[in-house]
Amino acid sequence: MAYGPSLRAELAVPISIDVHDRVSVVTGATIPLTLMFAKDVDPWGIIPLLVRMGVEINAAPKVAPFFLFELGPAIRIGNTNSNVDFAFRVWVGTAFWSVLGN
Repeated sequence: MAYGPSLRAELAVPISIDVHDRVSVVTGATIPLTLMFAKDVDPWGIIPLLVRMGVEINAAPKVAPFFLFELGPAIRIGNTNSNVDFAFRVWVGTAFWSVLGN
């Protein structure tokens, strides 16, 4: 099956709860949508319904490393059938802001 173009979009509701001066718990929900187009078959899509859990640490002024884990069901639709499976994503990184500013 040859894959063609696809469309991606994401709807998220992040909630950050300060539990300490330097630590925030990040929670919420996200729906990353994917619509795929393949040659000689009907379009199909994946709709994961993910719950977000994580932590963000205020390591220094304007620097915040974070770790997020998202998990939940993923619904596959299209090609005249549907299916449900388990989906998860892991985000690890560091946010920097106003590095060149005052």
